[in-house]
Parts: sequence; C-alpha cells; structure tokens
Amino acid sequence: MRTREEIEKTASVVGSKRISLVGEDLRGLNLANMTLAGTKMNNANLRKANLERANLEGASLERANLKQANLKHAVLKGAKMFLVRLNEANLQNADLTDSYMGKADLRGAKLDHCNLSSAKLHYADLRGCDLSKCTLTGADLKEARYDEETKWPPDLVAPELTGAILEE
Repeated sequence: MRTREEIEKTASVVGSKRISLVGEDLRGLNLANMTLAGTKMNNANLRKANLERANLEGASLERANLKQANLKHAVLKGAKMFLVRLNEANLQNADLTDSYMGKADLRGAKLDHCNLSSAKLHYADLRGCDLSKCTLTGADLKEARYDEETKWPPDLVAPELTGAILEE
C-alpha cells in the first residue's frame, strides 16, 4: 500500500500528471488537499479515502472504487470516471464540471451543492440520489437511471426529457 509521503515526493519530482496509481490499494488513505491533477488512478481502491479539497482535475479514475470516500470540495473538472463506484461517497461542494461519469454508481452519495455542469452521466445510476441542490446546467443524462426516490433540482421538472430513464 502506497503512503501519502511516497505520492507527494514522486509528484514533486515528476509532476502529478506523470503519476500512475493504476490498480493501487489506497483504502482509507488521507490524500486531503493534495494536487493529483491528471493522475492516472484507474482501477484504484480508494474506498474510505480522504480526498477532501484534493485537486483531481483531469484525473483518470475509470473503474475506481470510491465507496464511502470523502470528496468534499474536491475539484474533479474534466475527470474521466467511467464505471466509478461512488456509493455513499461525500461529494458535497465538489466540482465535477465537464467530467465523464458514464455508468457511474452514485447510489447513496451525498451530493449537496455538487457542480455537475456539462458532466456526462450516460447510463449513470442515480436511483435514490438527492440532486435537489446540485447544479446540472448542460449535464448530459442520456440513459441515466433514476427512481421515485431521486430528487431533482426544482427547475428540472421532467428529467425524462433529458434522456434519463425512470426505473420502477
């Protein structure tokens, strides 16, 4: 298991865009306030990791496990998050502008004041999510799944018109 110190020292030499944490076991690791912009973290296990206020702009987190991770105030602009598991993750005040979240599982995630502007949520699982305080301007909800428990922002009165699918 990698340590924060190893990651910080390596990033200080080569830059965060050259870091590869692909497949790494980073469970419960404190990565709060770190700059990990452009880092490759595909298939990484970040379950219960603390990424509060981390800069993950442009990071690749495809198939990563972020269940119960703390991503409060994290910057994930343009992040690639295909098939990411975000169940019960805390994404309050996170910036996911222009991120790709195809087939992401967001069930149980805390999304208060999360910015999903222009995010691509193709086939994402939004069942039971409270999106009522999220910014969804320009978000692409093609084939995203939701249910009767899903709460939408007050100005989004017909989510099915966006291409989202109601599952009963």
